[in-house]
Amino acid sequence: MALRRLHGAVQHDLAENICGKLRLPDPELSWEAQVLSFAREYRTVLLSVRDAAEILLETPPLLPKRLLFMESMLRNLVEAGFPPEEIVMAAMLVNDYVLSFVKNETRDFNPPEEETGPPNDFFGRLSPEQYPTLFRLAPYLMQINTEEHFEYGLQMLLGSLRQRLKDKPSGTSSND
Repeated sequence: MALRRLHGAVQHDLAENICGKLRLPDPELSWEAQVLSFAREYRTVLLSVRDAAEILLETPPLLPKRLLFMESMLRNLVEAGFPPEEIVMAAMLVNDYVLSFVKNETRDFNPPEEETGPPNDFFGRLSPEQYPTLFRLAPYLMQINTEEHFEYGLQMLLGSLRQRLKDKPSGTSSND
């Protein structure tokens, strides 16, 4: 039990150290630009520290540096005018997107070559009869540009958030 507490304390310290590397978005930016800035900075920092996404996924956000980023993101969405019931969900969605993207980005996708052949040709060697769509899209599946992929996801999230804000019934305030 003491070892588990020690492990937990070390993880909390690591999480706080990771969050200490993050820079808050400029509050003068639009809410959309702040979300983009936060997500990009978050990803950059997570990629710079081994197992950072895993550490943050395993530790609750209870320490000052992490709370500061939560405060910044939540305040940004409040000031943008999101309804209170959506603010936490929207912030968590951005956080979860970045964490899961980095976790996927940093895991080892390549099985041992002796089992599969060259890793960049895996989908191209599938049976076109059994997997016609995978076979047809093989060149795209094996050459995903992670920067473009990350930005595409961010733009999809941001577009959805913009639409939610636009569709908000008039007269609704996040300060209700």
